[in-house]
Amino acid sequence: MATSRLFCWLFILLVFLWKKLLHLVKSISRFMINDLEMQRIIRDREQVYSLLKSENIPVPRYEVLKRKDDLNQPLEDSQIMEEHEDHLTINNQVFTKPFVEKPVNADDHNIYIYYPQAAGGGSQRLFRKVYERSSIYSPISRVRKFWILYL
Repeated sequence: MATSRLFCWLFILLVFLWKKLLHLVKSISRFMINDLEMQRIIRDREQVYSLLKSENIPVPRYEVLKRKDDLNQPLEDSQIMEEHEDHLTINNQVFTKPFVEKPVNADDHNIYIYYPQAAGGGSQRLFRKVYERSSIYSPISRVRKFWILYL
């Protein structure tokens, strides 16, 4: 619990420092080598996909499901999700397992890969490397219930 609070405060601090840095660069710099505004866009997978589509760059089939924390209801009434043993249906789009689930925030490295029952079911959970591990297998095959990007 204390660790999650620490990470929350660290994240808030980083966002604050990034905004302060962006303001400083805009007010002082004559030219920019690294575009800080673009770095903000790169952190949001939804904005990255929109940018790629606008430039006619192919992207994999995906659906964004925006959900409230710890609730089973989507934010928007128009979004419908049905979870089945070997596939997931979001807004009438079927994603057969295996599929990848990524948080919209690219800074969140908790990525899940869900497997069909024919392959043993469960999920592989990828995360930032801790000691010698960067993933763990879980027998749980149910999807998370918050902001998610499905590929």
